[in-house]
Amino acid sequence: MTKFEDRRAFKRFIIPKGQVFYKKQKKLPILYKFNGPASMKDISKSGVCFTVEKSLQQGEIVIMEIIIPGFDKIQLKGEIRWIGPQKEVGATFTGLQFLPFGVKKHFNSLDTLNKLRSITAHLEKLEGKENSH
Repeated sequence: MTKFEDRRAFKRFIIPKGQVFYKKQKKLPILYKFNGPASMKDISKSGVCFTVEKSLQQGEIVIMEIIIPGFDKIQLKGEIRWIGPQKEVGATFTGLQFLPFGVKKHFNSLDTLNKLRSITAHLEKLEGKENSH
C-alpha cells in the first residue's frame, strides 16, 4: 500500500469513463468557464482523483462537475490536497477532498451528498456482484 491508501477513510471506486470539469473558486465563478474534460481516476464519498493539464496548487478551492456514466451530473466544491507526479506530458494526477456538506454558504449541498451516497452505494453493489462470480 502507498502512503495515500493508508490514510483513506472511504473506499475508492475506479470509474473508467468518468470525467471532471473544474474551475478555480473566484469571487464571481459564474463568469469563468470550466476546464476539461479531465479523466477521472477514482472517486469516494470524500474526494476524487483526476488528471489536470492546467496548473492547480495544493490548497486551492475548485468547483467541479463530475460526470459518471449512467448517473446525473453532480456539482461539488473541494480543496486540492495533493498533486502527484506527471502522468503524461502536460497532465498530472490531482487529489481533491470535497468541502463539507451542509447548509452554510461555502458548503456542498446536502442534496449533492445524497446523490454521492447513492452513486457509491450503487458502485459497492456492482463491485459485490462482480466479486461473487
